[in-house]
Amino acid sequence: MNKLLLSLTLFATLIFSSTSFAADKSIAMYSGHSTGGLSTAFQTVVAEELGKRGWDVDFKIIGNCGKVVNLLETSDKPILAGWGADWNIDTNICNRPPKASNFIETTVISARLVCGPVGDTTFDLVTGKKYVIGVNQGQNHQVILAALGKKLDVEFKVVEYKNSGAIAKAMQAKEINAWYTTKGLVDHNAGKQRCVLGTLEKPAFGIVPLNTLLDTDNVYSSFVGYLTTNDKFSPELRAALQKDVSEIVQSKEYREKLAAKGSFVTDGDAAAQMSFINATSRAFIK
Repeated sequence: MNKLLLSLTLFATLIFSSTSFAADKSIAMYSGHSTGGLSTAFQTVVAEELGKRGWDVDFKIIGNCGKVVNLLETSDKPILAGWGADWNIDTNICNRPPKASNFIETTVISARLVCGPVGDTTFDLVTGKKYVIGVNQGQNHQVILAALGKKLDVEFKVVEYKNSGAIAKAMQAKEINAWYTTKGLVDHNAGKQRCVLGTLEKPAFGIVPLNTLLDTDNVYSSFVGYLTTNDKFSPELRAALQKDVSEIVQSKEYREKLAAKGSFVTDGDAAAQMSFINATSRAFIK
């Protein structure tokens, strides 16, 4: 009887411990970005991979960063949220700069690139020439392009479009002969077009970083998506989450998925990632 009782006690202890561990790895994960967007797509990948690693993830695409801010501030449960560097300006309700206490990992970077037309693999910026260049509306890109034109002795006539898809159509219709957009890296790397300058931290893909030519915050106007948390994580839970997310994002499979979308992540530590996010945020201040 004593042996049977001991066995039952040990079995119950194991079951309780396993259940408690699973409960400890239960989190909510909310996307403030919209369905179909690049950031949400890769947050979805992270959520799925966390599930494979034993996390119980309640993933929801909310599509409204203001609502996510409210949840981060009022919920009693641990929340992991997808964020964008472009939201972090004082006039935005979603301003939530990364801190050591809430930052987890950068999940996607899409550089803004100065590219020529698809099909033109010899494109370059020629001194004294005028370029009609397409940009996304409302994002203050005229400032950097004016500075770049002055630096390189070229003239940019800036035309704003609703989104990168509209810019691509304008390029096909020959309304413009250059574009400044987060699209383009896939075709550049495939040898279908040439991008010459970009909002990169360091030289990559055969593209010159704008920060080697200009001394302005606008050289960081990439799209940067990252993950942040509320303050309801125990130190142990937060450390486990950060370890797993980092391994997911740095994996070969994840990077291949990013590359297929013309995006990437860096190898920098948390401090370097937060510094780049903050520099990117300043680029969106008008």
